[in-house]
Amino acid sequence: MSVSLFSGSEEWQDLIRLLAAEPLDTLSVSTYDFNDKAFGTDKNMARLTREATSLPLCICGKIHNRKTADQAILDADIVLSAKSMLFNQNLVEDMQTGKDRPLYSSEEANRAYTGEALP
Repeated sequence: MSVSLFSGSEEWQDLIRLLAAEPLDTLSVSTYDFNDKAFGTDKNMARLTREATSLPLCICGKIHNRKTADQAILDADIVLSAKSMLFNQNLVEDMQTGKDRPLYSSEEANRAYTGEALP
């Protein structure tokens, strides 16, 4: 999925440098898929962000099991997986034991924004 308000990686990194000059403790990089290459580069958003700041980074986007969490942490300091936790109350245990979990489709994950009861 390619949706961005930025013209390219340089503009993104310029913004990150401006933000990093402010009194911030961390930056959160929210993506559709943490592993997607960004702005036509061979780097994901966390890696591009890391090149522009030494602030701790949080990353999210299709992190749903131990394998994806281990991959995401290579370019960030904290991985976020809120929807996975909403749909799996045993997510922490499953990650600790390496249990493979399916990735929910966007349509399935959108239940988190409705009044429908979650599993």
